[in-house]
Amino acid sequence: KKQTWRTVLTSRIAKLSAAAAVVLIVSAIFLHGLNGTSTWAAVIKAFDEVSNVHISYKLTSPVETGWRLELYLKRPDHLYDESQTWIVIDNGTERLRIDKEKKTAQFSDSFIPYDPLKEHYVFEDILMFRSESNREIELTQLAEESDDITLVFGFHVKSKSSDLELEGKAWVEAATMLPLKMQIEQVMGSPEYAEVTGTLVFDYGPIPDEVFVMEVPEGYQELPRKQPGTVSGKVVDENGQPAAYAQVYIADKMGMFAEGAQTGADGSFMFKMPPVGSKSWMSLPLILRAFYETDPDRVAWTIIATPGSEDDGTMPVPGEIGRIVNDGYRLKEASGVILKMEPAARIHGQVTDGEGNPVPGAWVSVRGYPADKWGNQDHSMFVFTFAGPGERGTVQTQTDEHGRYEFHNLPRLWKESSYHFRAGADGFVNSESKFRTKGKRNISGVDLQLYRAGITVRGVLVDNYGELLAERYIYPVVAEEVFRSCQTVTDERGRFQVDGCPVSKDLKIKAMLQHRVVSPYSQEKISEYVYYPDAFVGIDFEPDKTIYEIKLVAARPELVLNVEVKNTAGQVLQYYPVEIRGDAGTISRAWKVENKLERRTDVNGRCRFTEVPNVNGLKIVLYAGNKIPNEQLSGEAKRIAEQHEKEYFWGEAPVEVAAGQKEYDIEAIALTEKEHSNRKRRKK
Repeated sequence: KKQTWRTVLTSRIAKLSAAAAVVLIVSAIFLHGLNGTSTWAAVIKAFDEVSNVHISYKLTSPVETGWRLELYLKRPDHLYDESQTWIVIDNGTERLRIDKEKKTAQFSDSFIPYDPLKEHYVFEDILMFRSESNREIELTQLAEESDDITLVFGFHVKSKSSDLELEGKAWVEAATMLPLKMQIEQVMGSPEYAEVTGTLVFDYGPIPDEVFVMEVPEGYQELPRKQPGTVSGKVVDENGQPAAYAQVYIADKMGMFAEGAQTGADGSFMFKMPPVGSKSWMSLPLILRAFYETDPDRVAWTIIATPGSEDDGTMPVPGEIGRIVNDGYRLKEASGVILKMEPAARIHGQVTDGEGNPVPGAWVSVRGYPADKWGNQDHSMFVFTFAGPGERGTVQTQTDEHGRYEFHNLPRLWKESSYHFRAGADGFVNSESKFRTKGKRNISGVDLQLYRAGITVRGVLVDNYGELLAERYIYPVVAEEVFRSCQTVTDERGRFQVDGCPVSKDLKIKAMLQHRVVSPYSQEKISEYVYYPDAFVGIDFEPDKTIYEIKLVAARPELVLNVEVKNTAGQVLQYYPVEIRGDAGTISRAWKVENKLERRTDVNGRCRFTEVPNVNGLKIVLYAGNKIPNEQLSGEAKRIAEQHEKEYFWGEAPVEVAAGQKEYDIEAIALTEKEHSNRKRRKK
């Protein structure tokens, strides 16, 4: 039986030739992507449990005859990687790179703590390969060539973004379900890949320790050891005196780099950054936080933003930033950072279930989102963590027997910043909560509620014309809380099943349709994406019922609005900005840009909008200062638009949608600031 799967094709080894990359790309598919059947699930499971792997690559092409690679991986932390031009040996502590062409060798810190061997493309979790798809694979088990000892598969790989096509065979040992050999060749594509053929051979026997011995070959020049960058500075008290032996934590924007340390007797600290060349790096902005566990009411902290960013100076971040060396958003080195102790925030509360009973042993985490002086939280100093001892720099605690928790030593954020909480416990659905601050002060009494997990919802997602909507995200919702830990994706038939939903009579299922998000990711699918307003449907809750069947119906955006803009004197206004709006959250920004729901009137003061969604609060908005995305005005049009911005302020016209009517002619009146103020007073 022939079956087709889609999977990502990516190479995890840098600086390979084009032809060699083809072999490694397909080997990654072979080992991780072809997981559509129980047979391949067994292959993946067997390979994931193996301790030693030796892979030999041999490739031929008109331009690179006999290209080879030897790869030894020994769990948990030993790597030997040799090509015709380099050798890399890593034992989890040290790393040696030998350049065969330049006859040089250089030691550095190991990459393994930052690029774990289990994340090498050979061992990498197959779920990573379900997030993208830019090629298609057809896999066929060749029954006539398979037997009780060896299973043989044929495959055909076709790129969606180019004319590259590959085909080949793969052999799997039936007893162990481990891959043994693979052969590939190009059948169509770019000349640089022409006549590429390759063979991969896999072996799982014990690997001698001698393979990983680090010695500089005779006749090679040993270069100075490659040193990693550092983040260093000092923690001081309120009087500027050194804060000796304080705890210090650091985390970059996404928490991909997060570590802890202790200051010395002089209050100094230093963090080693990931080695240059590893997959890990420290991305800006980053946050530093220092405190004493014995003193819960003080904290020293700062955020290091990208140098020269427009947010510098717009937020009252404490501390002093010394010398920063960066490459774009990647930090190379930071020194002279000063963290000064100040009063800290303490947050406490109780976690309860849906009946108001305390939940002991629940975990609770908190993170902060500092706002700029305008109240915006989407800026270049946006961080996802407070920097703590948890995974990825999280600050986390557990509730006591009464369901109570407490956080201390937290930064006190200013007005319009927010604190975000997550909580979870065995048998409950993870929950999220957040609130905005009204000023720089201590926070207390933040109670959280958890719902028991126990409902399964199955269903289908279609639009109002009966078209099945595939690969759309589905979430359970109670009140206004979206439970992302239960999310799923519709299949090719629009079907879905959401397990572990909150047990609540108010449970609804939401299809997220207004954002350009598809799974698995595909540029082709992105370009063909159709927007809809998000769709919701509730369940007919019964106390002892655990499985529900529903149907989600999305309304296709198909209203047509013909708008004419005038002033109060009845004169049409050329080149005036017009925007389609709905209630908060009903029309995404991406949707507006893609479907041009913001545009200017023409020379007759008119504009036409198509594919407008029928959402709550639908209206025409005329804001004279509105900037239209991707527009380039010049000449007379620019002059008129600038004059409108000086003369007019605001105007709006509701869209009264009638059943069955799709097209509307609307007259919208632009008001001067004085006219707008007068109308507001009359309404009051």
